[in-house]
Amino acid sequence: KYPYRPRPLNLGKLLEQVEEDARRREYPVAFARTQMAPGTHMILGDVSLLKSLFFNLLKNACQASRANDITLTVHPAPGQVRITIRNDGEVPPSIRDTFFDKMVKGPQSSGMGIGAYSAKLAVELHGGTLALDTSEPGYTTLTILLPSAPPSPAI
Repeated sequence: KYPYRPRPLNLGKLLEQVEEDARRREYPVAFARTQMAPGTHMILGDVSLLKSLFFNLLKNACQASRANDITLTVHPAPGQVRITIRNDGEVPPSIRDTFFDKMVKGPQSSGMGIGAYSAKLAVELHGGTLALDTSEPGYTTLTILLPSAPPSPAI
């Protein structure tokens, strides 16, 4: 069993590290600069799990993208942080209902079909949600909601 060890994390810094790692691995994509709304986005989370989660979702977006049009956006919401990953390219209609199931993969995938499944498990372990949106023609958007870290007590 994985020893889940959440601690307060600055989500913006973590996502910048993931984006840098994706560039080092030479994924052929032109990321939009991570768009951060003003303020610090603190969450409680496990660094290793979250890095793996976001790296896998970005890798999937790279594989599905036709024109390397990928945007990662972070916005605060009451008591939580909303992260969206939007890429050109649509999830095929045949797998939309089972997208987060084990062993489901798209036609461009070189993996085993466990990336979206494990991402959903990791998000849920952190007390969040992960949703697929294919309502915009030609695009796919994943929305991750993670609880904000409770405020630190004043000293």
